[in-house]
Amino acid sequence: MKDDSEIVNSYAKGFLLGAIIGGAVGAVTALLFAPKPGKELREELSSSMSGAKLSAWVLAGLPLFGIILAGFLGVNSLQWL
Repeated sequence: MKDDSEIVNSYAKGFLLGAIIGGAVGAVTALLFAPKPGKELREELSSSMSGAKLSAWVLAGLPLFGIILAGFLGVNSLQWL
């Protein structure tokens, strides 16, 4: 049986994932149903996706940055993994 902290952690992860997916679906839906010409819509989608790609790269690099920073501070952060 799971203890309370594992259950709360599981719910928190589910909520966060649902919020991210829901936000993305809502943003795409709003863009697609907005009354704009095709060229303008494509430009807006392109600029939105470039921002999302940059955010994904930054978020993907944060753990690596943390490991490197911990190494400079003399902490073996990989031991915790």
